[in-house]
Amino acid sequence: MARIILGVAGDREALARKARLGLLQGWASVGVNALIFLVKLILGLALGSIALVADSADSFFDVVGSGIVVWSIHWFRRPRDREHPFGHGRMDMVAGLIMAVLLVVVGIELGHSSANRILHPPAYLAPWWMIAVVALAIPLKEGLATFSRKISEATGLSSMEASYWYLRFDAITSATVTLGLILSRRGWTVVDGWIGLFVSGMVAWTGIRLVIRDIGPLVGEAPTKEEVDGVEQAAARVSGVREVHDVILHKYGDVKLVSFHIEVDAARSALDAHDLAERVEDSVEQVTGCKAIVHVDPVDRGHAAYGRVREWMEQLVASDKRLVGFHDLRVVGGGESFEVSVDIVVSVDLPETGHAEIAEAVRLRMAREIAGIGRAVVVVEAAYSGSATERR
Repeated sequence: MARIILGVAGDREALARKARLGLLQGWASVGVNALIFLVKLILGLALGSIALVADSADSFFDVVGSGIVVWSIHWFRRPRDREHPFGHGRMDMVAGLIMAVLLVVVGIELGHSSANRILHPPAYLAPWWMIAVVALAIPLKEGLATFSRKISEATGLSSMEASYWYLRFDAITSATVTLGLILSRRGWTVVDGWIGLFVSGMVAWTGIRLVIRDIGPLVGEAPTKEEVDGVEQAAARVSGVREVHDVILHKYGDVKLVSFHIEVDAARSALDAHDLAERVEDSVEQVTGCKAIVHVDPVDRGHAAYGRVREWMEQLVASDKRLVGFHDLRVVGGGESFEVSVDIVVSVDLPETGHAEIAEAVRLRMAREIAGIGRAVVVVEAAYSGSATERR
């Protein structure tokens, strides 16, 4: 069924397609999880099984989580407006974060209850019909998890991926609880508490893992090396671009904006440089799917001293582990002295309070070691992308 639905939806507009598939998965999860929650809760209370009650509580929060997914999709599909010019795509990540926090809270509470059951194990005997009913949740959860994975792969939504892991996790824990009920028939009722503790630990750990995953994009993450390389390669293939640097990527759900600098020949006219920038933006947008914004840096490499100053800068970066690169190297003036200006990129791990010290040290060393410099201007900036961790 998932294949049929995905095949039909694949020909429709992307955003509406994602919203429809997301709502389909969300409502299906609400229905299935609500049914499983009620069955497990009733049986767990009747039997007095903390493991079964713990598993039913997890299913209840799956109902809540699925409801949050439905709520987030309603927001996700809303068009951009004056207050939200980049759309509402991040609501998907907000929903995933809420679901993750709820899992952590549930895991802690269930862990406390399970520890008490280990210290004070009850005596009960789970009938086979009850075990069979609980085991029935395993294929239901696994089937819904498989369906959710198809939806997740088709949409790329964070909430869909979180829902998939929730359901896959539930299938595993349901199997574990079923084992505990079977063992209780042999008188090993203390195992119920240990299984409940295991389930609560899995719930809490899953929540923590999802919090770590979802909070990064909301706070703002550096682009991956692959993303930076894609932008740089798409820009560099346009004739007239000499270097690409300062790549900054912003993500708002499906909307992605990338800004970067390109170095061009300073002899180009303003009109020509503007035309080049537009061609670079088109190239990057076609390759990456991001809205591109280009800043043009005119650089004169024809100066007689440019080559030796650049070579000196390359040796400096290679010899100082704090430095990861440089750009916007300009050499102007002639006669007995000339002026040099350069932007040096340092690791993002270095505190900004030390930038001025590094700039002054480089400036003094440059004036001392490069003959002919009358004035040197050095600007230090932290890396925004891959150069923060990799020397370029």
